Amino acid sequence: MKKYSISITILLSLFICNPAFSSLSEKDYLNRINELAKKGENGEMIRNANEFFKRYPQSNYIADVRLLLAENETDADKAINQFRILVDKYRYFEKRDIAQYRICEILYLMSKWKTLENESIKGIRLFRQSEYTLQYKFFLAKAYIQLEKYDAAKNVCLDIIERDHSYNTLSSTLILLSYINRNILGLSRSYLNNLNEIITGFGDSSSMPAALFLLGRYYESKADYNKAYSAYTDLVRNFPRSPEARFSDKQLDRIAKYNPVKTGYLPDKETIRNTDRIDIQPEIDIDNNDEKSGVQYSISLGPFDKISSAREIKKLINKDFRPVEIAGVKNGYMLYAGKFSDIDMAANTRIRLAEEFGINGNIVRIIKDANNIYIYEE
Repeated sequence: MKKYSISITILLSLFICNPAFSSLSEKDYLNRINELAKKGENGEMIRNANEFFKRYPQSNYIADVRLLLAENETDADKAINQFRILVDKYRYFEKRDIAQYRICEILYLMSKWKTLENESIKGIRLFRQSEYTLQYKFFLAKAYIQLEKYDAAKNVCLDIIERDHSYNTLSSTLILLSYINRNILGLSRSYLNNLNEIITGFGDSSSMPAALFLLGRYYESKADYNKAYSAYTDLVRNFPRSPEARFSDKQLDRIAKYNPVKTGYLPDKETIRNTDRIDIQPEIDIDNNDEKSGVQYSISLGPFDKISSAREIKKLINKDFRPVEIAGVKNGYMLYAGKFSDIDMAANTRIRLAEEFGINGNIVRIIKDANNIYIYEE
């Protein structure tokens, strides 16, 4: 009798372990894992996924389960690796384009711009007809901007506009073009025109808060504090939950000392037409503690092809030659080291830069009035 009991136990064990007799089908497992993922029960989700892989190693749902695991992975690098496996190893998986989009999304949030550039290009190449193709292009344009490849970024944006004329696409592309024009041409006519197009034509879009903030910064840089105040206050009132609203609050505190008042601020055609095609402006804020107009001298260094190169030199000399300002010019970026009341002091500093750092600069004369800064080489 004991012998029969043992045999029955073995048979029951085989019955339970055999996938053919499992109580959960492949589809049941997928549904269960999906529900666990929605509930955030990651431990149980992983346990069920591993169980599924053992019971159904040849299942058509393997890639779907892998996608759910990758979507719920909390370690960014591990998630990227899991998504890459889906893109590279599961060539017939219909959701590979989603996995590639997730890779780009994570890289964007991690600010890994060079890798994002490569993965965006890969997405565009592999999934030309995907609903995510447009998003790959947006990621690519943003990567190019961060890598200071402004001409390439502009070409991507123009390609997006040519292929998609929808409301949200146009507004998102115009805000990217405004950033690009700002970096290539400064606070120029095309930059102001981009912002005006967004504000007047895309008032309900997600780009509107950014455009209002940038317009406020534009007026602030021109010392037109009434218009800056008006743009900032409209932004805070109409888009209180946007990140730009918090930035605007800080700017409002900053310009409060000028006692600004509400006024119209949308640039009209004449204002845009009278704005310079190329406008050299500091990449960072000029020190406005000295409100006096007049002549000062500084040492110009450059131009540098990339802003990162200018920042490296600034970091090197900033301690001994403050203030050091970065300004965008037509063919790159310039550094302006020191502020001096007479040309002899500037000449001594120029010699120090050459002797101590091996950097050759030129003396420039800086003339400031209430609204503008003019720079002339001596």
